[in-house]
Amino acid sequence: MLLVDQNYLRNETITAANAQLIAAQNHIPLVKSWGSGDVASADGVRFVVPVSTVHAGPNLKYFGEGRGITYYNLMSDQFTGTNVIVVPGTLHDALSLLTIVLELPTELNPTEIITDTGAYTDLIFGLFWSLGYQFSPRLVDVGGARLWRIEQAADYGSLNSLCRDRINLDLIRQNWDDMLRLAGSLKMGLVHPGSVIRN
Repeated sequence: MLLVDQNYLRNETITAANAQLIAAQNHIPLVKSWGSGDVASADGVRFVVPVSTVHAGPNLKYFGEGRGITYYNLMSDQFTGTNVIVVPGTLHDALSLLTIVLELPTELNPTEIITDTGAYTDLIFGLFWSLGYQFSPRLVDVGGARLWRIEQAADYGSLNSLCRDRINLDLIRQNWDDMLRLAGSLKMGLVHPGSVIRN
């Protein structure tokens, strides 16, 4: 059994096998009625880890006195798990979201990513736009979110009272080249997404 584990049941072989299964399912006509593969949903499931491991971290809210991990998964609208990573403890989901989207090992390439509130940050909105993705979080308490506007006099109807903050266009213009370089580096895999979000 050890020979099988070491030579066949490795992360690389399981990922390659999963990519082939996803590709085969994607070519079944019935599957196209479920979704085109352009939309994916990201979410994490938390588990207590009863043994000592480098990936487990403490969090009283979720693991009590123990330690645990978050299994962060990207699920396509064709009901296939396209990518997954193990996150130590309960780091903010936004730290992992870019990683599972940009490091997809399958032929599906979703352009709209749906998450819960756990992956929402203003930074993720900006990075996703610059990378060509639509970020669609489902916010629990939108009343507490900061919504931004470009034109102070613009009329957003019932959202006017929520859009209190104004985007600083001069700041964007001053840093535009650096923002494009960062987006290009992320897309080409020259920069790890987690290091960008943490900084």
